[in-house]
Amino acid sequence: AARAYDITTKRMPSLPVLSYRDTISSYAMEGVLWQTLFEQLNSQGGQQNIPPYHRAVFHDDEYVERDADVEVQCAVSGKCASRGGVVFGVKPALSVACSTFTGDYSQLRDVNTAIARWIKSNGYRISGHGFNIYHVPMRQGIDPADLVTEVCFPVEQIQV
Repeated sequence: AARAYDITTKRMPSLPVLSYRDTISSYAMEGVLWQTLFEQLNSQGGQQNIPPYHRAVFHDDEYVERDADVEVQCAVSGKCASRGGVVFGVKPALSVACSTFTGDYSQLRDVNTAIARWIKSNGYRISGHGFNIYHVPMRQGIDPADLVTEVCFPVEQIQV
């Protein structure tokens, strides 16, 4: 049986972020983007915000098998410079429909589908590109069962 996911709406705060956007051959290559982002952050002596809101934004209009247009973002405290393709900017606050799950990324497709259905049946529409927040990201020595990921879609209520 399909797992049930808790879906809620909430307001994401406006955040100063460093971001890096590129086309990657597959979603599994996302780590390369993070590497570039963190190298730039560290070379500038930048500080991650707490929480850092590690977000991956998916700019394609739908799931793609290859050549995904992905932007990774890390919230920072203080000012950073834009350089080496890494951009500093302030992301606006937004309302999202979201669901947080624990475990490996094989659940992503099911979670995305569940949220899309929820949005449709609850009088909302998607108003921007979906993104994942990695609360416990994949890194050296972590068990995939311990990953914590929040899948978010910017939404607006449909006016009747």
